[in-house]
Amino acid sequence: MSEPLVKFGLMSDVQYADKDDKGVGEGGRVQYFRSALPKLRDAVSFFNQRKSELKFVAHLGDIIDGHYIYPPGTPLVAESRKDLESTASVMDTLEVERVLVIGNHCLQVPRKEMMQRLGIEKTYFATSLAPGWRLLVLDTTEVNVAPMEVEREPSALDAEARAWWDDEANKDKEWRQIWNSTVGSEQREWIAGELQAAERAGERVIVFGHHPVGWGAASLLHFAWDRERLEELFLSSKAFVAYFNGHDHAGGYAERDGRHFVTLEAILEAPEGSNAYGVVSVHEDKIVVEGHGELSSRVLHVPPAPQARV
Repeated sequence: MSEPLVKFGLMSDVQYADKDDKGVGEGGRVQYFRSALPKLRDAVSFFNQRKSELKFVAHLGDIIDGHYIYPPGTPLVAESRKDLESTASVMDTLEVERVLVIGNHCLQVPRKEMMQRLGIEKTYFATSLAPGWRLLVLDTTEVNVAPMEVEREPSALDAEARAWWDDEANKDKEWRQIWNSTVGSEQREWIAGELQAAERAGERVIVFGHHPVGWGAASLLHFAWDRERLEELFLSSKAFVAYFNGHDHAGGYAERDGRHFVTLEAILEAPEGSNAYGVVSVHEDKIVVEGHGELSSRVLHVPPAPQARV
């Protein structure tokens, strides 16, 4: 096997909370809230042991779960803050650069406060991954409706959220849920511009987001609201090769025209004695996911880079 161009660590949905475990759905699935924190410690320890080979470690959203009073779903921000401090303190021991994606549960602490504590400078951005490779990190929580985001500051994005939510064409979509959301129009235009720039430069693009967008890569209850438009945007670009996300804890995978959509299994639902994290190696012709615990290992063959245009 050829030497990788770059390696990075990957995990998602720690979703720690100081509260009792909860069974979810069918098949005996359990959310292990309190034990998610020691699992995060174990993952960080693993990545620190391999720090010399990793460019960064990424967490794809929902680092906490959040606390509420049911009904009607009143947020308990003080309790959520304590959980954020617990997880952030563990992340502070990571000896590798970190890339943190914002998830819907992260927003149970006010956005600016959460970003400051976790050291998130920008909600979405692009960076060079390796020569010929570009990484896009998205914020799929940007356009949302209450009660996803506590103490949300009013903005033009509110109108975009309401327009999508109230559109009759969207009312029968199974992913029209308050725990889902999407990117704003400005971010979507930025994505298009980055994909076009990557094509001109002859680069390939890997994308991180919290919500899934690729049909078949997750359950219908978990997609980003306008997943069709985002999926089409990615697949229309010769530069795009893979999208990695969290959110649907069971994990999933779909392939379209040789491009890949990967949903990571959640640390939160890893059974006692197990975990869910991995190392991704990017090669010239493939992306290799070395899964540990519940995280699925995969070999994703990728198309060649687009021809650079002067």
